[in-house]
Amino acid sequence: MNYSGPIPEAEILDDLPDDEQEAPQEAPDAAACPVAVSLMSLARPPENDPGELIKNRFLCRGGGLLLVGPTGVGKSSLSMQIMIGLSLGKNVLGIEPARPLTSLLIQAENDEGDLAEFRDGTVAGMNLTESEKDTVGDRVIICTEDTRSGFEFCTAVVEPLLEKFRPDLLWIDPALAYIGGDSNFGKDVGGFLRQGLNPLIHRYGCAVVIIHHTAKPLRVTEGAKAGSQDFAYAGSGSAEWANWSRATLALDPVADGVFRLIARKRGSRLRWKDEAGESTVRRCIRHCREEGRVWWEEATEEEAGTAPVGGKAQKTMADLMDLVPLSRSISKTSLQEAAQVAGINEKRFRQLSALALEKRDLYEWSVKRINARPAVHLARFPQPAKGWPEEIEPEEAA
Repeated sequence: MNYSGPIPEAEILDDLPDDEQEAPQEAPDAAACPVAVSLMSLARPPENDPGELIKNRFLCRGGGLLLVGPTGVGKSSLSMQIMIGLSLGKNVLGIEPARPLTSLLIQAENDEGDLAEFRDGTVAGMNLTESEKDTVGDRVIICTEDTRSGFEFCTAVVEPLLEKFRPDLLWIDPALAYIGGDSNFGKDVGGFLRQGLNPLIHRYGCAVVIIHHTAKPLRVTEGAKAGSQDFAYAGSGSAEWANWSRATLALDPVADGVFRLIARKRGSRLRWKDEAGESTVRRCIRHCREEGRVWWEEATEEEAGTAPVGGKAQKTMADLMDLVPLSRSISKTSLQEAAQVAGINEKRFRQLSALALEKRDLYEWSVKRINARPAVHLARFPQPAKGWPEEIEPEEAA
């Protein structure tokens, strides 16, 4: 009988000399196979999910939160205020814990005096009782470490502390002190986050909050508009920072001492409302008005420049900057077209772009074109003298 199908492998091997036949392959060990389950077997978490840390599942055990902002604006003091509030089960600037949470902070930037100032500002701002202060002392633990990084940091610092204190939240401040590599390279960032920290937070059942800085302030002028998706990628360096994180919070300066706190990634789960009662992923906050007190408080939309005054609000620098990518250039023509769609007329565009160039919020680039004069591009940072990183491509010249 003729057989037109493939020849069985066993028959092929039988025709080979003994010294050319491969030993039969052993079946893989079923016990070593990664766990996989049917899609339909997945269950929604219970109402009182023990894995939920920040409502409403904004952050859960095993997840990572990236808190980013410009250098020197108060990310460390904001983190301290959130830690203290969460330890008491209190809502802090719209961040509501599922229950009182314990925190372990590993930090490298602030000395003991700085940390005490942050603590005392929050204690005074929240008007904590002696009993509440004792509770905070039990639930917020601080370790200062400024000599180890990378894999050594994870194994010799993080893991022993997690084993001893078993916190709900691990805080790392700042990211660049501990990565032990180049924050611009996905391989280094991913190795630290995915191979270094992920196994530890899964093993000890906590979540991690990483404080990171932006390459430069996202805003330096008054006024602000709804942020773009770029805020999820506001952290300096590789996009892997944002890709890894389960949730993000970004501090966006909009006026002197006034900021928008932007929860771009999973922000809708926080269920924030603006002054009109509409859902939003932005919250206006500010430094304490009382001189000498380190404390963050709520701000109004008018203080942040987001509320119209006397009718229709004039478009601001922030409206224009919202249209400029964080990590690449954009042709001036394309930016002007986007500005027109956003309600910025030609005259206002010229005014704002000239001011942005003068203040060095924007930089002018010259991008070569084939058989044409170079195109004028704008970017948030100076044009590189040589080359361009492979992972960041400038927009095609218009």
